[in-house]
Amino acid sequence: MKNYFIIFVLLFLGNFVSAQGSDEREVDSRTLMILNNIQYSPNRNSPILQFDNRYIEIQGSPFVMEDWKKGSIILDKGEKVLKGIFIMYNAYENEIWVKLDKQDPILLDNSLIKGFVINNDKEKHIFVKEDVKKYKAMFFEVFSDGKVTVLKKPHVNLFKSDNSSGYQMAKSQHFKASPKYFIKKGKGEFQLFKRRSKYLTKQFPKLKSKIKKHIKKEKIKLTKDEDLKKMMKWINDSLEKKQKDKAVKK
Repeated sequence: MKNYFIIFVLLFLGNFVSAQGSDEREVDSRTLMILNNIQYSPNRNSPILQFDNRYIEIQGSPFVMEDWKKGSIILDKGEKVLKGIFIMYNAYENEIWVKLDKQDPILLDNSLIKGFVINNDKEKHIFVKEDVKKYKAMFFEVFSDGKVTVLKKPHVNLFKSDNSSGYQMAKSQHFKASPKYFIKKGKGEFQLFKRRSKYLTKQFPKLKSKIKKHIKKEKIKLTKDEDLKKMMKWINDSLEKKQKDKAVKK
């Protein structure tokens, strides 16, 4: 199992191509060339696939975020990072769409992508490609990484009405987000994570009383993503401290 810390290293210390720079036109052309090489196309000689309006009549959205957000793409080979591009991730189709300021959107080839980062306000959302349970070569958001890893699968369902047809059927369809969460302790296997305090204390019996006190003190609601991230960071920090204290006693 890979350590997701490598994603942070690649983003801030590794080789990268940026869409921002002193000579923007030159940098943009290099970035576009790389994007063209990693775009998805049954025929590499075919035109760039366009971002379409196939969902325009369907309520809701298949995308993780409604608008284009700046971010980075981590390539599967060469340890290179494309920075400063706009990204939209279609969780329903498992599609990564990207574009530069003055270019049409491009659909990327997932087999050539290791992960990506979407910058939303002041928060970075890091996604990595993983095989977890029935989800093969899918992208998961990293909620925690360390002794305990928690991944979120931004799963989206499309619900259809059986009583409509044509235009009315399209109008009656809607997307609904139903994310799945998975937890892995140490070198174990990923298991479905239940966002309940009883489940959490069962997973970490030696921290049971401390977990209960921390949840009550900080008023943490595990059903909220932000709180879940904070809680898992606290658990990882607690496990690290416990290990260090144990080593000192020896």
